Amino acid sequence: MRISVLWKPRRKARSAVAGVVAVAVGTLAGAGSAAGDQGGDATLAYTCRLPSGAHGVSVQIKARFPEAGAVQRPIRPTGVTVTVTFPSEALADLTEAGAATVAGTAQFKTAVAQGGSTTQVVWPGLTAPPVPMPGSGVLVLAASGDGPEVTTAEAGDVTFTAGALNVALMPRKADGAATEPPIMPVACSPLRGQSPLLATVRVPAPGGRTPPAQSGRPEPGRRDAVPIGPSAPRVEAEDPGIPADCEYIDDPGDSGCAYIIGYSNVSKLDGSALLGPGIMNIGGEIGEPCGPNRFCIPNFGKLNHQGRQELPPAPTTFLTFGFMPTKATMHLGHLGVIRIDTVLDFENLENSSVTVSGKMLIRLDGVKVNGVPLDVGRRCRLAYPMDMVLTASPFEYTIPFGGVLRGTVTIPPFTGCGVGEDLDPLLTGSISGPGNVVKMTQGNLCSLENGFGCPPTIPTPQR
Repeated sequence: MRISVLWKPRRKARSAVAGVVAVAVGTLAGAGSAAGDQGGDATLAYTCRLPSGAHGVSVQIKARFPEAGAVQRPIRPTGVTVTVTFPSEALADLTEAGAATVAGTAQFKTAVAQGGSTTQVVWPGLTAPPVPMPGSGVLVLAASGDGPEVTTAEAGDVTFTAGALNVALMPRKADGAATEPPIMPVACSPLRGQSPLLATVRVPAPGGRTPPAQSGRPEPGRRDAVPIGPSAPRVEAEDPGIPADCEYIDDPGDSGCAYIIGYSNVSKLDGSALLGPGIMNIGGEIGEPCGPNRFCIPNFGKLNHQGRQELPPAPTTFLTFGFMPTKATMHLGHLGVIRIDTVLDFENLENSSVTVSGKMLIRLDGVKVNGVPLDVGRRCRLAYPMDMVLTASPFEYTIPFGGVLRGTVTIPPFTGCGVGEDLDPLLTGSISGPGNVVKMTQGNLCSLENGFGCPPTIPTPQR
């Protein structure tokens, strides 16, 4: 059985009404559902880790699911609202920071299962508008949005179950200035012994036939499908320690590391290269207001692979001129630092943005054309650094929790290629040029000061 997941960012912010909810373990209600639709409503007990320690919180998850789906047709949760109620004893960090209001973004993980197989799906685009800090009592944040599409390649009931929750709190002082820190990551896990089921969507076999018993073994499916079950690709790193390439690049309290992986298209060759996974070390600077109700947070990163500012070497294979198999090893590095600029617009959160920019270097070696080595020498590289600009919404990407960054780059011409003959025109003509799409996925941040979020996880790249 295979499930594919597709995330489509919402275009319009949805307002969320914040209300105090009591802890009611394992409740599930579907009242008020429209015809052909069902409502998932579960209130669960979670443990959330804040800088001051772990605290018990109440989390209510509401969403709309179709009652039935179809093979190879998307199932998408809509009208999602995740309401987190922080008790008064969990607010010490916000109070000490002088917070007057708190906004946030949330990433909610669900287990999507069919038959005997399960895959983890992240709902990344949930936003919570600012709410006042309470003088006493609880703080309630309600983050809303839509979930990603889930497509199954075979018939059988598909269940959605609540899992881990990550929240990025964004506190502000009474005068609109940011607190220190300006963003406070909170990692939450559901307590055991609860019933976290959100919904069951029936997927009948084509023609109404009863689906056969599920074996839990992945079946052939679409190329972009994510298999689930025993042979599914692992998302989390198995190494319990901090990777060797993680290192401080700033004051210890502000430094961390994360895995980054992704794809870069080569437009002329009508193909793509897998980049990474590799380590990016990230440091931060204190943010400051940059306009009415706007706050800017500058961060910077450095790739590190065995002491070099680059990703691990990437073997690539393309069909040059549409028919000639060509293999090469690509080394992607950068000059200076990679900037990560976050702009938060608290008046209109949809105007917020994340921009990642850097001067990138590409070097090629190990080139083979139709299986025959082509000696390009040891200095076959770009004639000048490539400008890279990737962007995302802070509701899709945050430094603590990662996410997907996208952009389009122009590959400069090559120089220094060839031993005994000038191969610069060949490589420039077949590779260089505009319109090359880059999509990179960052995993969660591992703090080198206190071990929060360690070890960093290796995310699944998105095409």
